[in-house]
Amino acid sequence: MRLRFGALWQHPDFLKLWTGESISLFGSQVTTLALPLVAIITLHATAGQVALVSTAIWAPYLIFTIFAGWWTDNHRRRPLLIVANLGQAALLILLPGLAFFHLLRIEYVYIIAFLIGMFAVFFNTAYKPYLLTLIGREHLLEGNSKLQVSAAIAQIGGPGTGGLLVQLVTAPFALLIDAGSFVVSALGLLFIRKREPAPEPASTSEPVWRQIVAGLMIVFRNPILRVLILASMTYNFFGVGFETLFVVYATRDLQISPALLGIILAMGSIGALFGALIADPLAKKIGLGPALILMTFLEGIVLLFIPFLGGPFVFKVACLVGVFLVNGMGLASTNIYYPSLRQSITDDAFLGRVNASTFWLILGAVPIGSAIAGGLQGLIGLRWTLVCQAVGLLFSVAWVVGPRIRTLRTLPTLASKERSEETLPTARTETLPIEA
Repeated sequence: MRLRFGALWQHPDFLKLWTGESISLFGSQVTTLALPLVAIITLHATAGQVALVSTAIWAPYLIFTIFAGWWTDNHRRRPLLIVANLGQAALLILLPGLAFFHLLRIEYVYIIAFLIGMFAVFFNTAYKPYLLTLIGREHLLEGNSKLQVSAAIAQIGGPGTGGLLVQLVTAPFALLIDAGSFVVSALGLLFIRKREPAPEPASTSEPVWRQIVAGLMIVFRNPILRVLILASMTYNFFGVGFETLFVVYATRDLQISPALLGIILAMGSIGALFGALIADPLAKKIGLGPALILMTFLEGIVLLFIPFLGGPFVFKVACLVGVFLVNGMGLASTNIYYPSLRQSITDDAFLGRVNASTFWLILGAVPIGSAIAGGLQGLIGLRWTLVCQAVGLLFSVAWVVGPRIRTLRTLPTLASKERSEETLPTARTETLPIEA
């Protein structure tokens, strides 16, 4: 079946899912700014304590992701998504409640942040597989494109709204906006009419740990999944370190004020909106593989200009605006292509575990890369560390330029009836219609 662009506008269940998730994404962008400000303004936390709040949010991704993938593959996903939304809503209501009664302490913020992160792990692990169940493989590019558009719009308007709410009602009570958005998202899921099929029962002779290992094995045995995950790990390994050091470089070496820096970084969100809008048409125009390679290249190569910026201040600012517009466009597009391709070639029975394994591996590269970047700048200086990081980002392109990706014209398909009979199954790469 050949999908015409915009067909999901006629899909009422997807519209419920999309609307709820769009509102939730906007609310979460408010929390991205408001939660650290709870620690900074309300509790007068130190920089180290604020960093621990961030660590508490991210830690569950490393602890629970693999198990969440197994759970997602062995249980219906929609109830899990609803519970995760309501759990996060309850925690975001609890925090301003503690502040109202003057009971809020930084230790409680750590605990609440950790639990929010835990619910987020289960939601994010189950969401993409449920999207596939809801709309089918032939709609994946359009569905992921629409969700990426929502994410880009939320990134543009959410933080500014969060800052205004913090000024008006204080940081703890600004979180109530996000709590309400999670409730709306849960209601959208609740009113979906399409019945989700029960997952196939797992073999009683296969222990849970072996089912979890299956997700990792699928990723590394399938050549397309393998290059996708290696490209993502490479980008995150170098990219997060670059992002962290860029803030220091911009404020100290380029003498850019924090307010102007915020505007420059916001350009990335505008670029992301454009990238999300063109991702599907571009893939149809030049082919999925070439579009994926092009955007992977663009998102990395433009950052190489930053360490060599010179000239008048206005020129440097204009160049940075252009850099982040292109980088945001590339990131948004690849955030559509990569998961769509991964979903299209993975058996439904293992999609949750494959998504969880992918997420876990990608996140595992983040703290390692950041630590190495921090140590390297102490040895060779800030500017040349940025150069090394930017060059390293280009290695992500090397993983995807091979013929398996380059020759893809559309999303490949996986014969749903062809299941591996091995104890540790692999995605059936022999069914992929890769053109020479």
